[in-house]
Amino acid sequence: MIDKKGDARPSIHSVAAYAGVSIATVSKVMQGVATVRKENVIAVQNAIEALGYRINPLGAELRRGQRKLVGTIIADFQSLDSAHLLSALERHVESRGYTLMAASSRGSEDREAELVGRMQDWRVAGLVVESVPGSKKVSLLLQDGPPAVFLGNRSAEGVHDLVVDDVPAAIREATKMGRRRARSIFLPAQTGNEHLKSAIDQAGDCLVHRLADLDISGPTFLISGADEAREFRKMVDESAALRTTYFQSDIDSASLAAVEQLFDRFEDPEAPRQTRQVPMKVWSPISHA
Repeated sequence: MIDKKGDARPSIHSVAAYAGVSIATVSKVMQGVATVRKENVIAVQNAIEALGYRINPLGAELRRGQRKLVGTIIADFQSLDSAHLLSALERHVESRGYTLMAASSRGSEDREAELVGRMQDWRVAGLVVESVPGSKKVSLLLQDGPPAVFLGNRSAEGVHDLVVDDVPAAIREATKMGRRRARSIFLPAQTGNEHLKSAIDQAGDCLVHRLADLDISGPTFLISGADEAREFRKMVDESAALRTTYFQSDIDSASLAAVEQLFDRFEDPEAPRQTRQVPMKVWSPISHA
């Protein structure tokens, strides 16, 4: 009899020896093949339980030519938005029977490219990338790699599937809420604003990329993540906060859109690349008073 304690990780060979059957029979039992004799099925099941045998998922996937991993590369692991994004992506990926593998670029284009290589070595089925602002390196690296969906980086548009915030629609919604033309609008520099120029020109007098540069003497639009919004509220007095309209990504919707696009790409690799615009959350203290 094989000593379970003496084998740190029992193999299929151990199971076959314990059950007194061939390795082929063990394999058939684990695959649910109906033609295996009942006594052999019971013997294999008893051996698996006694030895604590576990299938090596990576080995099984490689043998089948299937990869049940989805990789994601995000900017960092420290912000509230990043934690929210990872949690949402993991939930949506696991609901489809896959496992999420995550890494952070730490704002480095070179590290981001290195991480893409590592994930390709792991044979991920696809990638969701919150890439370094303006970076084209990773987009180019992935042209001949696994399917990829990019979050927010319009430099990947037309090359890969893309999910972006629908900023123009959010500005229109703010107008419907009765918010007056903004004295200044904050938009993180990494977002890029070329494609938003018309909407921003109609909505405000001045676009800034630093919170400290905001003119808070009049209505303010804050297009930002949770961390910037929290920092802003610490910087200003109550009257300035009341004059501010906040625009934030709907991370749950964006993550779901990214996963849906990725799995659609699995099904149809040759379909035209798509850019999906996701509605933002728009609110102001006055409207919630």
